[in-house]
Amino acid sequence: MPVYETVEDVRSEYLERWRVAARQVGHAWEVWLASDEAERDWAHEVYLEALAREEAAAYRLELHERAAAGHPS
Repeated sequence: MPVYETVEDVRSEYLERWRVAARQVGHAWEVWLASDEAERDWAHEVYLEALAREEAAAYRLELHERAAAGHPS
């Protein structure tokens, strides 16, 4: 992770990571919807993995927000 100047810089980084992960969920969803029967199981796994990454990114952002606000995790 790069060196940050401020708490807001860290927040921006976590927010951007969450946004990227959310876009990947959208892309994985489209791939799953467009998949044919032969690749449907694979596409579903890709979608579930993207969801897990998005949830992890959202959790890290939430932890940062709580810490920045002075609340315990």
